[in-house]
Amino acid sequence: MTSLPVFGINIIENKGFEYFMIFLAFAVGAYALSHGFRKHHRSYTPIILFSIGILFLFAKEIWHDYSVLLLIPAVTFIVWGHYYNFRLCRAAGHPNTTTIE
Repeated sequence: MTSLPVFGINIIENKGFEYFMIFLAFAVGAYALSHGFRKHHRSYTPIILFSIGILFLFAKEIWHDYSVLLLIPAVTFIVWGHYYNFRLCRAAGHPNTTTIE
C-alpha cells in the first residue's frame, strides 16, 4: 500500500478508493451484525442504526465542506449499532459475551 504512489496510484483523496472502503466497511459490519440477528435476537434496530451511520459516511464524501460534522454522527451511529447488537445478544443469553457493568 505504501509503494502505490511510486506506480502513480494515489489512494489519498481518491474518490473510488474511498467509496470502495465504505462499501467494504458496510459489508464487514453487516456480516458481523447479521450473526446476532439470525442466531440471537431478530431485531432490525442494530442494522438500521449501522446503516444510518454508513449513509452519513456517504454524505461526508458528497459534501466535503461538512466532513467533520457528518463524520461525528456517522461514527456514533455505527458504534451504537454494534453496541446495541452486543447488548441484545447478551440479553438473549449468548455464551461468548462478557459482563460489562
